[in-house]
Amino acid sequence: MNANTWFNNRDLPPDPVTGKAPQAKLKFDQFGFRFGGPIRIPGLFDGRDRAHFFINYEESRSPSDVTRNRIILSPAAEQGLFRYSTAAGVREVNLLQLAAANGQISSTDPTIVRLLADIRAATGQSGGVADLTDPNMQRYTFQNQRSSVTRFPTLRLDFQLTQKHLLTMSGTLNALLSDPDTTNNRDPAFPGFPIQGVQDSKRYIGSATLRSTLSNNLVNEARVFGASGGATL
Repeated sequence: MNANTWFNNRDLPPDPVTGKAPQAKLKFDQFGFRFGGPIRIPGLFDGRDRAHFFINYEESRSPSDVTRNRIILSPAAEQGLFRYSTAAGVREVNLLQLAAANGQISSTDPTIVRLLADIRAATGQSGGVADLTDPNMQRYTFQNQRSSVTRFPTLRLDFQLTQKHLLTMSGTLNALLSDPDTTNNRDPAFPGFPIQGVQDSKRYIGSATLRSTLSNNLVNEARVFGASGGATL
């Protein structure tokens, strides 16, 4: 049996800390319960043979690692050195000196310099860096951790209105929380970066059915979907 992590890691550069290729881990836990019975309110209502409830609850938790590849500048390019390939080999030009010689702006933007330094520092925390064909670029590969929790509560109510009419109402809610939201690429751009987003979604549907026995050989069922939807935040 080939594990998915093998395919994810066979071509990745080794982690500088462990010397091993990063492994994308996936764990899946699911549990739940269900119970039901007659609806009873002591002293007010006894629903034996007339009103019943059924509750089913399931929950899944799947923490995982997601492999991310980011294209970053090489250390030389971060310093303003533009490198290019020729028949005689790789050559480089100092763009800051070139700009100064031609009366152009030759100073660096401190915000960009700080951001590039933060990115370079992040590459030393985990993952691996590989040179690309373009001598100005590198590929940084790392793992982002993700937590996903999905809850599935379901409720059903049965009311025996008369011997011939049974009213059933049911509804279910899928509550999903993914932190960070790797599905829509809202996880941190680099390890330790503070900006990320989550996906919080509540998807629901409800319906009601009236089943009527009109005669010994004629049954009618009227079904209404009362509500369905699910906003994603």
